[in-house]
Amino acid sequence: MCYGVIGVRLRSHLYTVPWRSEDRLLTSHRSPCALSGKMDKKTQKIACLALETVHTKSMPLCIELTERQKHYMIKTKNSSVMEEGNIEDANSPIHCDLCNAPNPPLHCEECQCNVCLACVGKHLSDLSKDHKVVPYQKQGSIPKYLKCQSHPIERCELHCQRCDLPVCNTCLLSNSHKSHTLTELMEVIRSKKEVIEKDFEEIKQIIYPKYEEILMQLKTDQLNVDSYFEDLAEKVTKKGKEWHIEVDRLVSELQDDILAEKRNHIASLQQQEENIASTISEIKQSIQDLKRILDLEDFYSTAVYKSKNAVFNRFPEKLSFPSFLPKKIDTRHLSRQFGVLTTESRCSFQSNLLLKSLNTIETFESGHSLIHGLACLSEYEIWIIGGDNSLRYDSGKRMKLFSTKGELLRSIKANDKPVAIAVTKNGDLMYADKYGYINIVEYNQIKKVISLKGWKVLDICTTLSGDLLVIMNDYKNSSKVVRYCGPTEKQTIHFNDDGQSLYSPGGKKYLVENTNFDICVADHDAHAVVAVNQNGKLRYRYTGQSASEKSFNPVGIATDSQSRVLIAEDTDSNMHVLDHEGQFLSLIYMHVYSPQGLCVDTNDSLYVANYQTIYKTRYCS
Repeated sequence: MCYGVIGVRLRSHLYTVPWRSEDRLLTSHRSPCALSGKMDKKTQKIACLALETVHTKSMPLCIELTERQKHYMIKTKNSSVMEEGNIEDANSPIHCDLCNAPNPPLHCEECQCNVCLACVGKHLSDLSKDHKVVPYQKQGSIPKYLKCQSHPIERCELHCQRCDLPVCNTCLLSNSHKSHTLTELMEVIRSKKEVIEKDFEEIKQIIYPKYEEILMQLKTDQLNVDSYFEDLAEKVTKKGKEWHIEVDRLVSELQDDILAEKRNHIASLQQQEENIASTISEIKQSIQDLKRILDLEDFYSTAVYKSKNAVFNRFPEKLSFPSFLPKKIDTRHLSRQFGVLTTESRCSFQSNLLLKSLNTIETFESGHSLIHGLACLSEYEIWIIGGDNSLRYDSGKRMKLFSTKGELLRSIKANDKPVAIAVTKNGDLMYADKYGYINIVEYNQIKKVISLKGWKVLDICTTLSGDLLVIMNDYKNSSKVVRYCGPTEKQTIHFNDDGQSLYSPGGKKYLVENTNFDICVADHDAHAVVAVNQNGKLRYRYTGQSASEKSFNPVGIATDSQSRVLIAEDTDSNMHVLDHEGQFLSLIYMHVYSPQGLCVDTNDSLYVANYQTIYKTRYCS
């Protein structure tokens, strides 16, 4: 059985009717009315079938409509969704709607009918309508239903940019759009049609599938809520036990120190007691000798007498008892060291919805003339290092902590000029200086942790496990990444499986650990981003989107909560975005000339620095 659609003309209109091969097609030299025995009066009014596949010149074609087809036509007419006008098949002949002449060259957009040259005058004589006659091939160039909303009998041909509305001549005469910029309506329609097409593709190909994915993820998350939060509570409990152990250890150490101090104090007191007793014996003897001299008036003893009072007047210092000076508990610092409960990033459901350009939220000045390092302490605080133009002894040594509103919260002077900074899991600041020392700032005290003799530190970063990663070169022809736990070297990442160096020997390099534990290096001189896994095996190498590899010049790198890799480059102020597999996702215009630093906070806000200014931005909607 075959199925299809046929076109039926009724009073100069064409209707579509479903057709099956079981429905009877009748051919006759007689008019359709001659088939009155086959059709009722209403059906007899139906005109000839317009299907080219069964049409003949000498034999007009008629149909006997089944009850199903008549029901379809009535239903379609009543629902006002019938297709009117020029709906003939592309291969069907075209006729004038007034005289039925074949191939009419004109089409009236207002009446939606075809007219020949002989009938166009008659058609235009109907002054009740504003006819718009165009060549048949250009039909559809004037919108069908673009009537003015304020003046229904008027057609809109202009568009008011300020009001963003189509306007007619009567609208313009009313002065409601006086001094407004007007544009050809068809230009606006063409432009908006392009936007609609793009929106359609984006909704269909990206947004709708993403919402389907989100729905599935939400269902999965609901199943995992109990286990996830149990794990979260277990982590807090574990951390609390670790703190209890550390506090107990600290208390035990202090108790041992007190016992040791007690023993030392007792020994000191006993020794001082012996010394005092001996001095008292000497004083008693001196008293007797002086009394004898005075009583006997011994002139010789008087002549050779030497006073000892100066010695006896040197009284010993009193031994003081040790004391315990408890420090006031800084709950804010304590909470930051223990850990905080954070919510998921606002980008968590929108990994594909990246902006075309950065959206700036805040900007502030750093006070440096050249920033060369950023490190986020929290979503509200950021550490900054950089040089300045002053001739002061501490020029370039200041490490500054700013609020994201631009308020200077702390300023620490390094012993030597810092070249790279990072923040530990406990919120302590670490920095590398120009002499190859890596230091940590704890309770405002600077302590040296690592000394790298013969190696120049290029960048540092802390890891999720609490280790420190350092990328360095030997000033000659070798660069490597080294993992440290405290001062102890745990891992060296230098060569690939073929024995070739993973990194270029010199130049600027920027280092970050991704949330999937990949170690990513933006290698400026190699014009590439090199990523290895936590075991040091090469994962991918990204060289930009240009045909020329050397046109890619990375000058900063960061990662976010979605394991996306964000790479700043200085060639065209674009930021490249990769997924966790190193696949390119998007180019985002940064609006920042010559970026000098890049970091992402826990809320996936991106901080970008140029020479002096810090920009807090968003890169996803």
